[in-house]
Amino acid sequence: MKPLTTEDFVRRIVGTTLRSGAWRGRALCVLCLERLAVEELGRTFKATDVHRALAAIREKPGALVFRPTFVCAKCEKTRPGLSASPRSRPSAR
Repeated sequence: MKPLTTEDFVRRIVGTTLRSGAWRGRALCVLCLERLAVEELGRTFKATDVHRALAAIREKPGALVFRPTFVCAKCEKTRPGLSASPRSRPSAR
């Protein structure tokens, strides 16, 4: 079994943040997501490791959507960031 990396932990926190709670359905800039991830992880990982992990997530967002330019829902500044991908709804039959 492969050990979990910093990117795995950060990806889980970012995904959960963007899919539930106050930020559900919204997009947040990378800087706000970095602050939220550092708060959530506490002293487990260094801020520089979280920063590197978010850079990797931007390159390969997976189930998330990278947005090069948009207004962040938290800080309200125009920056690059991430949002949760829209889930397809089951068709009504």
